[in-house]
Amino acid sequence: MTTKNTTPHESWEQQSLVAELERLEPGILMEINPAAGMKLDKRMAATVKTLGYQAGTLDIFLPEHRVYIELKRQKGGSLSTEQKARIPRLEAAGYRVIVAKGAVDAINQLGKLGLFQLTLKEI
Repeated sequence: MTTKNTTPHESWEQQSLVAELERLEPGILMEINPAAGMKLDKRMAATVKTLGYQAGTLDIFLPEHRVYIELKRQKGGSLSTEQKARIPRLEAAGYRVIVAKGAVDAINQLGKLGLFQLTLKEI
């Protein structure tokens, strides 16, 4: 029997992170991957591909800080093959990349980069 993962879903973590980023830096400029974590049917997948979506696109980009964030659930979740290939290219281009297990981990990692002068235990 398989045990069900009861940790918050990635979309909940992203909602929490976005709210916290907006609280910490009102008006923060963010670009969000709208297809992050979504299971698209074949028709919708073809549509977003024609609009320029690429497999492996990370969840959040903070352009003013030159940081990409890929969120995973607190337990479970791993990078896709495409994400594993994309991250070194982004880093080679001078971007910082955070792979975080949940919103709290993301904020703590951003703090370690010196972007926010705090660390969190809970949001």
